[in-house]
Amino acid sequence: MYDVKEGCMIVVLAYRDPISYPFLVVKVIKFIKENEDIVVVKVHWYATNTHPFNGVYKPEMVVDKKNHKN
Repeated sequence: MYDVKEGCMIVVLAYRDPISYPFLVVKVIKFIKENEDIVVVKVHWYATNTHPFNGVYKPEMVVDKKNHKN
């Protein structure tokens, strides 16, 4: 049904990243749905202290990303 499944690692384009990295890396932990609509995506962020293209990424924090409908 969806292209991204729980457990997938994905790269997200960065927007106004304070470190100026071009992308962010996350692992999708869980989708929370209401009816058939995804309302929350729980992700585990990964980060590197070196260059984003050749750095080693390590797990950081787990957060919930809520889907706000307009």
